[in-house]
Parts: sequence; C-alpha cells; structure tokens
Amino acid sequence: MNRNGFVTVQSQPAVRLADGRGQRAFVDGFCAADTVERIQAACLGTGLVLVATPPAWENPTRIPVSIVDGKDCTWVGGVNSVVDIGRFYGEDCPRVVASLFIAWQIAVLDPVWGRAGLLWERLDAAWE
Repeated sequence: MNRNGFVTVQSQPAVRLADGRGQRAFVDGFCAADTVERIQAACLGTGLVLVATPPAWENPTRIPVSIVDGKDCTWVGGVNSVVDIGRFYGEDCPRVVASLFIAWQIAVLDPVWGRAGLLWERLDAAWE
C-alpha cells in the first residue's frame, strides 16, 4: 500500500473475541484525495468502515479496535494534529512533514471482530 500512495501508520490483524480479548482488522495512514476515492470504491458495499478526514480538519471520531479484559484499549479514526505530525515525523524529514500536512488521514476497519481476510482483500483490490 505504501508504494501505491497510502502511507500506513499502523495496522493490526483480526483476532476473534474470546476471554475478554479481541481485535478488529484495521489500517490507518495518510494519502491523497484520489487514493481515498480508490479505497472507497474498493470497500463500497462490503460493510467495511472508512473514516476519511481532509487535510487540516479535526475529527474526534474514535472507534475501538482492540479489547483486553473486556475493555477497549486501542482506537482508530481520530486524526494526528499538526503538532503531532511535526513531533512524530519531524525534524529530520521536513519534506515528509510538509507532505503529511496536506494529506488526507484515513482509517479503514472491519467492524466484525475476528474476521481475518476481507479488509486486506479489498485494499489489494483498490490497485487491481
């Protein structure tokens, strides 16, 4: 995905709910508007959830994607602030930081706990 314009920040595989633990498959990162459209088209009608936030917008959306001991502990959907982008990706790569400031931030997740393949199949299909 990174070679196709979707610079991923984090992702995780799905793990079925059991004993108060589980994971939803997800990936999030940065991309241009045309890549958002491509991913949206590949996910349309599948039930996958796409949270796409344009550059310089705030988005308080947080969707839990991991549960430990029956409590949510990992979330996706919220965006990195300009301060966070500068701090996390920062001082050594000013061109990268400048590119991220004007990129969309997106998260794609499978709302079904433990479903392993759908998310990755649809993301692969975005570039077929």
